[in-house]
Amino acid sequence: MTAISWVGTGEKNIREDLGLEMIQWCETPSPDVFEVRKPSDGLLADGAPTGHPDQPAGNSGSFVSIVQSSAARNHELDRATQTRAKLSKATKGTTGQKQKDNQWPKLSDELVMHIFSFLSQSDLGHACLVCDSWRRLAFDDSLWRTMLIQNISMAPELLFRAVSRNPRKLDITNCDFEDYEELGPEYFHIAAPPRMPLAIRRLNLCSTRLSNETVAGLLQFMPKLRSLEFGGNLDLGDVAATAIANHCPKLTCLSLRMLTGLSHKGIQKIAEHCPDLKVLSLGWALNPRSSDEASAAWTQAVASSLAANCRKLEHIDLSGCREHLKDEDVATLIEGCRRLVTIDLSDSYILSDGAIDAIVANLDHAKYVSLSRCHQVTIPAMKRLAGKPGIKGINLFGCYQNVDVALKEFGIAINDQALCSLDFEGGAPDSL
Repeated sequence: MTAISWVGTGEKNIREDLGLEMIQWCETPSPDVFEVRKPSDGLLADGAPTGHPDQPAGNSGSFVSIVQSSAARNHELDRATQTRAKLSKATKGTTGQKQKDNQWPKLSDELVMHIFSFLSQSDLGHACLVCDSWRRLAFDDSLWRTMLIQNISMAPELLFRAVSRNPRKLDITNCDFEDYEELGPEYFHIAAPPRMPLAIRRLNLCSTRLSNETVAGLLQFMPKLRSLEFGGNLDLGDVAATAIANHCPKLTCLSLRMLTGLSHKGIQKIAEHCPDLKVLSLGWALNPRSSDEASAAWTQAVASSLAANCRKLEHIDLSGCREHLKDEDVATLIEGCRRLVTIDLSDSYILSDGAIDAIVANLDHAKYVSLSRCHQVTIPAMKRLAGKPGIKGINLFGCYQNVDVALKEFGIAINDQALCSLDFEGGAPDSL
């Protein structure tokens, strides 16, 4: 089944596709519904009910009154029968053969859902308006496994409407929610029981403006989350980190790229409570406005906590630490995370040969190393890295002014090893 997506779609269409308009429609009485009133048991021939103060005493129980009352009831019943007959005739006149040929009620739920699996999100939204049975089937979780919402601005409640559809993968990227800072617990009931806990496995909120409280409110319903991406959301901080640590212990992939509001304490909490992490991006998460002492403490604490708690790490992005990531921090990280396959240390200007020697000596599974703009690393150290068995790619963008000399120096190492990529001039690729 293809992913259900809204890219640049208006809010009204998303409301309809998520069933919001349908819910409002159901609350309004339909003009096509005819109600046939039942005759009143106490209705007399002259229209006065039995026992009415204006009715003369003695007449309510007389034979004449009973006969007149029965005649009135029969007359009203006849009118009701005629009304039903007219409605039935009108229905047969408009549908006739279509009702006889309608085979949908005979199809099993499994077959109808298989047909629905080929529909777009808009068609599913219209299908749920047909009848209760189709509504139930169209909103089945299996039909909403992947949802993609991008590049739109919408009301905040629609975020929780999307979450309540309980997809396995939910991408809401580059979106702007009105009054995003004011989202609070009043919206959380949409995703609350009976659909708790939610089955969402992957949540991508990159470049979507959300407050810390909103993120915490969402994550409390997602204990099965495996992959979480917050890249580019500059407003998130330790409150969001605490929510991740408390509610998402099974995370294996986490991107906190450019979340400069995170302190080392928030990252330590995540490392302690998410020991199964295999992919972690902290690129450019170091706050550039922090003092040199605070930045040095951040890099040291992050390296130590990851080495002590996240020994299953296979891919790590620590780019953008500038003058604060030291050789000792890299050695500490590698000592605890020996399964690393990809390591990105780009834009760490004071790294030198010591960090490279630690990689060569301890990372037996390393394949790709990014050292873009690590100006202090010498060519001999780079040659040792290039000659390490298993290394497939090295990014050296911006490391050397004289590229021709560097290429000549690397010639022997490249010829002797199965090095697939040695990037001197191209832009540094995304490591994660």
